[in-house]
Amino acid sequence: MARKLAILLGIGVLCSSPQLVSAGEYQQKLSRSFHQFCSVWMAKLDKREQRNQKIAKPAANGRGVIVEYTA
Repeated sequence: MARKLAILLGIGVLCSSPQLVSAGEYQQKLSRSFHQFCSVWMAKLDKREQRNQKIAKPAANGRGVIVEYTA
């Protein structure tokens, strides 16, 4: 899904005809696209962290119990 979003973002940037808009407008459009991509990506990372916390298994070590997961 992230790969598809990145590809669509790239295609959108390439097809947006920057020469038809001012540099400032193009920069704003590019900035909005990037921020949207970041928001989607961070939401996916958050969902992954929550899932990883739920499936993490506690393991005993010499000093107590440890739980490891990818965040």
